[in-house]
Amino acid sequence: MSLHSPKTISLILGGALLLAMAPYCSTSSWACSVSGVGSFTHGAQTDGSVVTVCAKSVVTSVKPVQSKVVPPKPVPPKPAPPKPPLPKPTPTKVPVVKPVVVVKPVTKPVVKPVAKPVAKPVAKPVITPKPTVRASTTSKVGQANFAPDALAVTVDSSVISVAETANFATNASEHFRSATILGRLAEVRFQPATTFWAFGDSTSSSTGSHKFLRAATYRVSATQTYLVSYLFQGESTWQPSGQVSASASLAVQVIGGDQAAKSPEPNSKIRLVSGNCLQHPSAYGCGP
Repeated sequence: MSLHSPKTISLILGGALLLAMAPYCSTSSWACSVSGVGSFTHGAQTDGSVVTVCAKSVVTSVKPVQSKVVPPKPVPPKPAPPKPPLPKPTPTKVPVVKPVVVVKPVTKPVVKPVAKPVAKPVAKPVITPKPTVRASTTSKVGQANFAPDALAVTVDSSVISVAETANFATNASEHFRSATILGRLAEVRFQPATTFWAFGDSTSSSTGSHKFLRAATYRVSATQTYLVSYLFQGESTWQPSGQVSASASLAVQVIGGDQAAKSPEPNSKIRLVSGNCLQHPSAYGCGP
């Protein structure tokens, strides 16, 4: 393939364009950021109906580096001083014998040389070098997502009539979730705050009591807001981290006043009869 062909030039220009745009391409980031000082820091971030708790652990390990020990040079012992020469014996003079006096020769005592003590060499103390310390830091990050319990909507009556007060409620209550992040237990607390009601007839309220003015089927929905806080094992203070919400709905049928009066009793039956059962109890179909 020739370098001057249009196809080759297009490929080269396309590769150069990709390399130029690489620094500006978006990359995936961590869901939340941590704050604080210490070997274990944490944080949280809420997004709609989910709260993300994240943590960072920094571990510093110290390893001693062995250094070579240089032994001291041996000190040679000093040579012993030479022994002094023994004194030469004094020649004995032959005395002149006189006829009367005999003179005995006086022998001088032989002085033995005293050997001087030999000084022993003193070895120098061996200095052990202190080990060199090398420190390395390792950091780890982790996170977990938490969501509140599923929300449910209930109503106090199975039959709702027009202009009758219907009382709606949810199952929202304080509850907890837990998970282990970087070897430490994290607990998240959900506390009910507010409830927003939409009754399906273009009306809404912060309370669950409502009167419907027309007979129809309505979709009643509730949006529950929770205050969120979290706590890591070994700590005593709950950390507030915003709000999350959960939603649920319920379909209800509202009937008119005349429909409620004409509605048959649950145990009543419809029968085919040949006449008025009140006037002719024995007519066909009027029996029990």
